[in-house]
Amino acid sequence: MSDGENYSSVQERNIRALQTIIDDNKNNTILIGTHGIALSTMIRYFRPSLDKMELAYILKKMPYVILMRFNDGVLQEIEEVL
Repeated sequence: MSDGENYSSVQERNIRALQTIIDDNKNNTILIGTHGIALSTMIRYFRPSLDKMELAYILKKMPYVILMRFNDGVLQEIEEVL
């Protein structure tokens, strides 16, 4: 038995937290800082086609800065900023 989380449980936890932040900050611009695996779980949730090469790119590029635009809690756009 491992003491760590698997990818799915990390993703579920991160999406719950992100959704709470979005819900609590409607019509506001928010900035979130996180590490590569947490960020990749959030991106993969909204873009399930994220493959291993894209994931490796994100992890190698740290800091990796993106802009995620939401409308009523629904992701409209992901844009690489840095």
